[in-house]
Amino acid sequence: MADIFEQATRVKLRFESSKGSLSIEEVWDFSLTALDTLAKAVNKQLREAEEESFIPATHAPSVLSHDALRLALLKHILGVKVEERETARKKAEDSAKLARLKDILAAKADEAFQAMSQEEILKQITELEAVV
Repeated sequence: MADIFEQATRVKLRFESSKGSLSIEEVWDFSLTALDTLAKAVNKQLREAEEESFIPATHAPSVLSHDALRLALLKHILGVKVEERETARKKAEDSAKLARLKDILAAKADEAFQAMSQEEILKQITELEAVV
């Protein structure tokens, strides 16, 4: 994949959007929805160029290669962002599960303390007061 980024920077590839002409660095800041919209537009341009171009074959590859490169870059960025979103979602789920398990453990410790006899409680209080 680094190869497509090298190609894009060498030709100073830009992306046309409603915000104007954008560099690859600026495209990384787009939301998944905005990236999808941009990818659809580039894909449409690529299909239209393939279907409707009357440019002789000697000129067409440079036009098509830039759109194909744009689409490859957008697909890569979309893939990375989806993976990051899934990683963040999994991390949030794991954090919530960990917090819940800690709460349950604290509740079980409270149950153990409450199950102690008055004599056991007084003994532990006396021991702890001697240390503190």
